Amino acid sequence: MSHPACCKNPDTCTLSYADHLRGVVLGAAAIPTRATHRTPGQVDEPAVETLRRNKRVSADHAAYKRLRDNGVRDAPFRGAAAHERKLGG
Repeated sequence: MSHPACCKNPDTCTLSYADHLRGVVLGAAAIPTRATHRTPGQVDEPAVETLRRNKRVSADHAAYKRLRDNGVRDAPFRGAAAHERKLGG
């Protein structure tokens, strides 16, 4: 069988067609409907939603830490990044 189009050197390549295909890997983020959040009793969550939430929580965590280090004591944890922007930080 011939080499797939992704093979860079089909003349000198010693891999079989099947070996080329075994090197393909898909991550969970590449499949948006794949459920990654599996808490018993709750609905499964798509990977894009999990990644979006993790990114938002990470930004809020960093902003909350900066606000607390700068002496702001009434900063909320949820929405800390937006609160920091509102304060001009």
